[in-house]
Amino acid sequence: KIAEEKKIAEEKKIAEEKRIAEEKRIAEALEASKKTQTKFIKITQTASSKEKYNETEMNKTLNNRNEDLVKLINNNEINFWEAKVVKIKTYSQNKFFISVLIESIYFETFDDPSLDLLYETMTASDSLFENILEINPNDKVLISGSFFINNEGFFEQKNLFKKSMLDKPVFIFKFSKIEKIE
Repeated sequence: KIAEEKKIAEEKKIAEEKRIAEEKRIAEALEASKKTQTKFIKITQTASSKEKYNETEMNKTLNNRNEDLVKLINNNEINFWEAKVVKIKTYSQNKFFISVLIESIYFETFDDPSLDLLYETMTASDSLFENILEINPNDKVLISGSFFINNEGFFEQKNLFKKSMLDKPVFIFKFSKIEKIE
C-alpha cells in the first residue's frame, strides 16, 4: 500500500510539473507575441508619421514599411494579439465580417461574400463562429490568424490609395481564433 501511495504521489508531482511547464510556455509565448505586436505598431506608426510630399516618397516609405513588416512576422501568422472590435456582422453558413483595431491599424475580413471568393476570409470553423457570436463592437479580444501576401510579396491591404495605406492601414486578414477578453 505504501508503494501505491508513493506511486500516486509521484504521478501527481509529475502532472503538476507538466502543468507548471505548460503555463510557463504559454506565458513566454504571450510575452513574445506582445513584443511582436508592439514592433508591428511601431513600424506602422513610424511610416505613417513620415512626410508624404510626393508619390516617390510615399512609395519608398510604403516599401520600407512593408519589407519590415514581412520580416517581422514569421509565416505571415500572428497569435494572441490584443485588439478592439470595431464592427462585426454574422451571416448564414458560418460566414462573418469583422473589423478589429490595434492602435490605428485595422485587420478585416472582406464584408461582401462575392469579393471574398479568392480569400475566404469570411468563412469560420464551427468553434470560431461560436466565439464570434459572443462578440460585440468595442469588446477587447485576442486575435490569431494570417495575412495574405500580394504580388509584390507584402501583406495585402484593402486600401486603394498609398496615403491611406500608410495613414490608416487596413490589412486583409484570415482569423483563426478570436477570443473575448473579460
